[in-house]
Amino acid sequence: MAETTATYALGVFCQLVNPYISGVDHHKKGFMKDFFDAVLEGDILSNPPSRHHRTRRPGKTTITAGVWAGINETDLTRFYNGSKKIPSWKATEFYQHLDVSEVERLCSDISVDALADFQKELIKANIKVSDISELPSATGKWLLSVLKANADGRDILVDGIGFQPEFDMFENLPLASGHISNGKLHLGRSSVPWKTYPIPPDKPDDHLEKTYLTQMQAAYADHLHKPINCSDDLPQTCRPEYAKQREYFLRCGRNAQESTGCHRKWRAGI
Repeated sequence: MAETTATYALGVFCQLVNPYISGVDHHKKGFMKDFFDAVLEGDILSNPPSRHHRTRRPGKTTITAGVWAGINETDLTRFYNGSKKIPSWKATEFYQHLDVSEVERLCSDISVDALADFQKELIKANIKVSDISELPSATGKWLLSVLKANADGRDILVDGIGFQPEFDMFENLPLASGHISNGKLHLGRSSVPWKTYPIPPDKPDDHLEKTYLTQMQAAYADHLHKPINCSDDLPQTCRPEYAKQREYFLRCGRNAQESTGCHRKWRAGI
């Protein structure tokens, strides 16, 4: 593979991964469409359009449907080349809906011989993974980090944000030998933080969730043009996202001030 001349990290990622992924168009625009169609959760297309997409007047080359809706067709090549950074509003959509397991699956389909070459190319991009079995996971985490930085208006390459999946310390340690205690996953002599998140109860807790759910239901009602008073009023396609947002709310906090902040983030992604 030729040395990449990309400036932005998403371009480096795409140029490195493209030759090794099967079942996608390997031309620049085609790869950008096929790959991100594959690795983004399907419910991204059923979500209400983002505020940016709703208020922006489309140009002659603006993509009007699919995961790249709102982006100029000509910019797909620039993103692939790494000469332009994906805008933060689109990076936010992608970050929120990236299916890391699908990235891993695509990389897991690479042959063993190709994985060895892929590992060498990752090293050139300063992604050091000693065991090729960890390459799919490292690749998924790398893309997630790229999109997270872009969503924040930054770039892990241009802004020098370090990324290195820390697999070496767990090499040859079976997960079954580990244990969780004091908020950490312990494997051998090493440990990493292990967060646990509350699971939303089937019946919402009015004391904790009423304000947030009322605002979220109003947002759905505004989009669907019909009254929404509970999850049962939602179409089936909207219910998984509704449940996910309840979970995000409980992660964010359990007071009215935090619920307003979480709701504002959710509305920004509409």
